[in-house]
Amino acid sequence: MDAESFQREAGSYGVDWTVNFVEAPMDAVSDAYANFRKCDIARSASIGSADSVQLPPVGVIVQPTDTEWIILFHQWSRFAEFPILSGINARTMEFGGSDGSPAHTCNLFTPSRPVVRYRVGSVADDDNEYFDVCGTAKSSRPKIRVVSSYGGVFDHYGIRPVFVYLDERRQVVTTAEERDEIVRVDVAVL
Repeated sequence: MDAESFQREAGSYGVDWTVNFVEAPMDAVSDAYANFRKCDIARSASIGSADSVQLPPVGVIVQPTDTEWIILFHQWSRFAEFPILSGINARTMEFGGSDGSPAHTCNLFTPSRPVVRYRVGSVADDDNEYFDVCGTAKSSRPKIRVVSSYGGVFDHYGIRPVFVYLDERRQVVTTAEERDEIVRVDVAVL
């Protein structure tokens, strides 16, 4: 099943938030995101200072140190189709969850290849039950790999998650320790 078919079939699947990791150059991700969302990009935005970009942002794009994977914090729900629809043609790891559930979803989208879904423990059984209820043919389901931790998946692919958030002024901030792990932050604004 390709990413587009999976998105159409699974819908939001109860996901309230996602973080996407895109294996592509920072400028390519920022430009494609601006094009796709019809928004402006404030490049190399300050982090946690008075001259930070005034938000609300549509998204935040982060380039961590020592990795080829760019982090895309999208404003609403699922956004894994972005690299495919934008023409970047890059691998994307989608990591998401729901505020009302301890379960998370972790999907790897690779151009022209089936979706691979990583799940911790027995959550994989919930996925299979969901696809059974939907009547999804086994040949059309994403491949599910059971893992001991999502951190191990990120490590395997060389993904370096970093922590950024919006403060009470709706500006991008991070901890002092994390700031050293970030090369650049771009902010998408309408």
